[in-house]
Amino acid sequence: MESSGTKDGLNKAPILQRLPMSRPHGSGTKGNQIRLRTNHFKVSVHRTDVIFYHYNVSVKYEDDKPVESKGVSRTVIEKLQEIYLANVDFVYDGENNLYTMCALQNVEDAFMVVVEDGSSTKSARSRTPGGNGSPEGSDTKRMKRPMTCKTYKVELKSVGEFCKEKKSVGEIPLSAIDKVLRGQESDDCQEALRVLDIILRQKSAKQGCLLVRQSFFHSPSEPIKLGGGVVRCPGYHSSFRPTQSGLSLNIDVSTTMIVEPGPVINFILSNQYIKDPSRIDWGKAKHALRNLRIKTTHTNSEFKISSLSEKSCYEQKFLLKQRNGNGPDVVEITVYDYYLKHWDIRLQDSAIFPCLVVGKPKRPTYLPIELCHLVSLQRYTKALTVLQRSSLVQSSRKNPRERKSDLSSALQRINYNSDDILKKCGISIAPEFAQVDGRILQAPKLKAGDGQDLIARDGRWNFMNRKLFEAKGVHTWAAVNFTTRWKLQDLVRRLIHCGDNKGINISPPQSIFEERLQGNESAASRVDAMLEQIRKKIEKPPTFLLCVLPDKNSDIYETSIPIVSRVPTIIFGMDVSHGAPRSNVPSIAAVVSSLGWPCISRYRASVCTLSPRVEIIDSLFKPQGNEDRGLISELLFDFYLSSGKQRPEQVIIFRFVTI
Repeated sequence: MESSGTKDGLNKAPILQRLPMSRPHGSGTKGNQIRLRTNHFKVSVHRTDVIFYHYNVSVKYEDDKPVESKGVSRTVIEKLQEIYLANVDFVYDGENNLYTMCALQNVEDAFMVVVEDGSSTKSARSRTPGGNGSPEGSDTKRMKRPMTCKTYKVELKSVGEFCKEKKSVGEIPLSAIDKVLRGQESDDCQEALRVLDIILRQKSAKQGCLLVRQSFFHSPSEPIKLGGGVVRCPGYHSSFRPTQSGLSLNIDVSTTMIVEPGPVINFILSNQYIKDPSRIDWGKAKHALRNLRIKTTHTNSEFKISSLSEKSCYEQKFLLKQRNGNGPDVVEITVYDYYLKHWDIRLQDSAIFPCLVVGKPKRPTYLPIELCHLVSLQRYTKALTVLQRSSLVQSSRKNPRERKSDLSSALQRINYNSDDILKKCGISIAPEFAQVDGRILQAPKLKAGDGQDLIARDGRWNFMNRKLFEAKGVHTWAAVNFTTRWKLQDLVRRLIHCGDNKGINISPPQSIFEERLQGNESAASRVDAMLEQIRKKIEKPPTFLLCVLPDKNSDIYETSIPIVSRVPTIIFGMDVSHGAPRSNVPSIAAVVSSLGWPCISRYRASVCTLSPRVEIIDSLFKPQGNEDRGLISELLFDFYLSSGKQRPEQVIIFRFVTI
């Protein structure tokens, strides 16, 4: 059998020709023409010969355990450049990707990098209860001791191999962007744009910003409190975008939530909405403080909270090493006595509070709460309450003039044109907002009943005294009154009259049911009793059932499902989202769980990053010492607190998997 196609008998798909970016049908003609400012800034590229070389980077501790903190990884890579790559310009995304402007030699060998550990100096550690040291010598001698150092192993590996065309897969030419803008084929355009975006992130990281993908946040000068120890942190999003007018920098305002910095005790009180420290729920406090970073006021050292001690500072003891004439001696001392004797600090309020536990589980360090402050720019990732969400929305509103001012200030503050790598790429960003042609069009007309047209006035359509264009009738319905102050007959009459004004034919209800409440019945039993009344009087289910409740927070709102409502049940939902094909972007796993059993309408979410294209969520169970720090443990704890301290007897899991 012969074929006019390829050798295997299949016809080749036609190759689509790229066209320069433009409107498919030219410019518009209707409406009044105006000039519009956009949140884009024109980008000029003066060099097209720049090539970035892509390397996969792995940062590990001496024991080959991978470094998970992006901040630590950036510090190590900066030290790597200082020691080994002093004359090499590179871009690092804080994770596994490094791009250089020249090919590196001898990258097969691992680089050993020694970094000073400024967060826990020997002087600080030696004077902290617990941990790995004990106070010795004078204060002056301690403070003059050098910082402790950590050794890291950095491995670089070139991405890709050489093809037949002698072009490395790991090479990313900047000219690929210009080719696409001119309508030519290029597979490297997205990678080139990604490298430019990473340059923006690297610039913001060096300025001490909080990074959330392509959004950057500075410490707010005027923090807006949302309640519960949460603060709104304004920032901005920036990325390079190809447009019809060429390459541009897109900037827009962005918002995230951070933990309110300051004394730890203030955060605990605010988080639990109380003023009296004696009313603190330390179980909730332990959960809220876990993994937050603090700085001590007496040593100016930074730590991460792992837990709270079981006992107060008065009672919590630890082994303290001391030197005497016969050699080192070990004595047992309380945290309170330690700070009184060795720091001359008499603990006040926190003497009866638990201690903050930091450091390794096998060698915990105990810190009094009153000597610790939460550091700034710690992202708050827990679910917001209704009031917090409302405050966030109200405080985030910006009119166009305010947004324009904020974006101009952001561009001036970050000053991308001063970045050395962008300069060497021949990239400059115009300081003015890009302008485009626009047209003011008339608002569309809406068709109303009786052949009338509805014309917008002042940007809105007024539907008063107008009927629906094609109304549907309501003929089989009933009304239910759950012990409210409303006179249901009057409410039904007004509803029928309102429908008539809008052209809706509403027949009188089949029946009106009044609740006969007896005693303090549960919401579920009240709903069941009402349904029984309806079944006895109405043969066929009504198409519309009007239920009038006592108030908007009535527990009758909650839906009852027998398999869930009979015994304490937690419902999990799990899914993993992946980046674009062939990209090295980490996958994102999300796990949600129900709260406040028997209610099934409240949920909280936890998220974590995975390796690219991985479907298995390996952080559901994450043992550390005697504790489980996994996602499921957090969700179970929240279920326990929100469900009257009941443990789930049933677990329902919805898991979506892409095969």
